[in-house]
Amino acid sequence: MTGEEMDLAAKKLKQFAEPELVLFAEIDNKPVGVSVTVPDINQVLKKLNGRLGPIEILKFLYYKRKIDGFRSLIGGVKKEYRNTGIIAVLYYETEKNAVKLGYKWCELGWNLEDNDLINRFDMAIGGKIYKKYRIYEMEI
Repeated sequence: MTGEEMDLAAKKLKQFAEPELVLFAEIDNKPVGVSVTVPDINQVLKKLNGRLGPIEILKFLYYKRKIDGFRSLIGGVKKEYRNTGIIAVLYYETEKNAVKLGYKWCELGWNLEDNDLINRFDMAIGGKIYKKYRIYEMEI
């Protein structure tokens, strides 16, 4: 992502993010890793049927408190610090915080299929592949 894309994503995610689920790892006061996890707002959006009037806003506020899952959107460690266990610590701390907040499940997603390192890590902590997305290109 470019800097501008990251700023835009951060601005949009900030509305839904819980500070306890956005973690940074530092070594000597320099950032070396990040884990960004947000409540699964899709659980609420399903209840709104594509509408956003006054009644749906009330529904949103009501169902937002009932979200029981969260989505791990971003997890990464600078190349020179990979295979050091930093990502494991970030996810461990995220899970601890999520349980305290009442969450019951997590979706780890948006992993590239050929990212063996992160895919093996996800499997090692109990993850299962249940969905794959494909992108196809065709000139028109």
